[in-house]
Amino acid sequence: MEKLDADTIKTTAHIEPAGQPAQDVEGQAWFRVSEAGQSLKWGSEGPNNYRGELDIDPDGEDSCTLTVRIDTDKEADSVPGELDKAVKGVAAAIEKAVPPR
Repeated sequence: MEKLDADTIKTTAHIEPAGQPAQDVEGQAWFRVSEAGQSLKWGSEGPNNYRGELDIDPDGEDSCTLTVRIDTDKEADSVPGELDKAVKGVAAAIEKAVPPR
């Protein structure tokens, strides 16, 4: 991984596309945090035009609602399953990072 500027990196990902041999692909990706700390935006270059956003909306003193938007131009049957896996990964990371009450 190589940092290109404050929110952009050049990285290599190892992918295993269905019906094709595993391969390494290089590209640029970005990750931005809003000034108020209430949202994140990310994305990457390439033919799939992948991007996403997470908004944090307080629901009171001890809770909040997370809204995740993920968008891609990729047309494939695997997209819903991959999105589900990504959301489960985010939820697991949050549960690990936030101590139980």
